[in-house]
Amino acid sequence: MRKKVVVLIVRQHSGEIDWILPLLHKLNGKFRIITIFSNHDAFLSLKRNNDLFILWKQICKDYLIINKFQNMFWKILHKVLFYFLKKNKFFYNNIEQKILLKTFSLKDFLSKFSLSIFDIKIIFLTHIHSSFLPNIFKKINKNISIIRFPESTMFFAGKKENKFYKDYRGFSRIYGDYFFFSSKQNAQMLLDSKLEKIKYCSQLRYEKWWNKKFSFKKKRNKELFKILVLLRGPNQLYFSENSYKKILSDLINLLKINKKFQLVFKDHPNRTIDHDEILKSFSSKKQIKISNSHVLKLSKECDMCISILTSACFDAVANKLPVIEYFDINKEIESSPNSKGFLHLSYNENSKKWQTIFEKKNIIQNIKTFSQLKNLVNDIYKKKPYTKNIFNKNYKNFIKLSTKGADSDKLLRFIEKI
Repeated sequence: MRKKVVVLIVRQHSGEIDWILPLLHKLNGKFRIITIFSNHDAFLSLKRNNDLFILWKQICKDYLIINKFQNMFWKILHKVLFYFLKKNKFFYNNIEQKILLKTFSLKDFLSKFSLSIFDIKIIFLTHIHSSFLPNIFKKINKNISIIRFPESTMFFAGKKENKFYKDYRGFSRIYGDYFFFSSKQNAQMLLDSKLEKIKYCSQLRYEKWWNKKFSFKKKRNKELFKILVLLRGPNQLYFSENSYKKILSDLINLLKINKKFQLVFKDHPNRTIDHDEILKSFSSKKQIKISNSHVLKLSKECDMCISILTSACFDAVANKLPVIEYFDINKEIESSPNSKGFLHLSYNENSKKWQTIFEKKNIIQNIKTFSQLKNLVNDIYKKKPYTKNIFNKNYKNFIKLSTKGADSDKLLRFIEKI
């Protein structure tokens, strides 16, 4: 008997697979799983994360990397016509779809994996993947269920938490039969009019059975105090180049305080760290390490974590690691007023103060100055009792947030029904 097929479409980076992979492991055996990477960079992002790549390979032997030059005539034609006729409703409703259907060879895809279109039951892709690709499958087989899921474990601010919040419900091309979300704020960011299609779920990768897959078997090096650094790259909206360089310089200066400190840098899925830029900043290479391991694994190797605006720090919180968010929100708003509408930020109407959403939800300790950072890192290193109390509270708040909604077993039953 032919197995039913699940197709996963990866738009940009490994973080997309990171979110859905626990559920795919539960589906494995009952479904054949095929992954489509939208480009080669998306595949390389996964391959760089050694632990995630191995877990993905365990359940997915079949994959396709889309060649951006394939069907190039139709892709160029679509862009040209869209530029000139985007205000024409007739184009939207008729010509565009006919062209988009030719931008991907469904026949070649089915042939490559020896499939019938009716073998495919579900297509998984992230909320913000706006390509027409899933609709090409759905056009031929209307019984395929398109399920959208979060791109990361991020918690976003809503309108009540930030009056300057930019409305992101402009994703008019997003189509799906069902949408997985971790919170109402995240759902309302995109789909205020489609709430009946939403399935609220927990953060799947923090379930104990999954966390165990990232076990750390080596003995800790007691000679080193390892500080895991989750560094987001700069951008024009909310994190300036100057702030990025200052934070990097401050982190390097931490190493001059104590020779036992070691910084363990982990790439953001969207950005590869400039190794040379980091290594040339400090002469003692023993005190700096660049890692491709998963953060769930690294957080078991390290003694604490410093994070800059990335939900990857939740992996460290889940493993009860002290986590500091080093980000001066007021400085960024001064240099870039547009950052007020950023999803990571919240505004306290009572105190008239800005906070990151992690600070607002009491799951991360936010530090704004190097002096504060230096003192808190030293206190964690010396295991001062007050630090344990702070981070225990952060952990408990995080668990409450991350376990709301359906877990992987409930989602499995939901998928089997549809």
